[in-house]
Amino acid sequence: MTPIFIFFMRRRELNTLFDLIPKPSIGRITPGGNAFYKLRPDLVEGEFVSPENFVLPENWRVFQLRLMVLKGIFKDSIFLQRYQPVLISRPGDATAFFTYARVEYIDFLRRKKYQILKPKMPDSL
Repeated sequence: MTPIFIFFMRRRELNTLFDLIPKPSIGRITPGGNAFYKLRPDLVEGEFVSPENFVLPENWRVFQLRLMVLKGIFKDSIFLQRYQPVLISRPGDATAFFTYARVEYIDFLRRKKYQILKPKMPDSL
């Protein structure tokens, strides 16, 4: 199942979570291209997760292959200055949306009363 199809399937959940205007822009990283630096989406990648059992993707074995294919973007110093890994939820939600959020957008979401948790980054990054 492709990531774009997964986002399409999760459209209703995304619209429910982000019931604000304008909706956040969500960028996808594709192999060989870093065009999102010019586009500056609010969020990069993302998936719904259970906050209690959450493990930062950088700790997944499969993530190391993905990191290589994407030319190490999640370790890039510019990327890390502009985007932070976060869990976004509403008070009382059982699930959260894990994504890399643009630093300025994190503050916007907090003002809109979203709960923002920052997972601990692994020491190896």
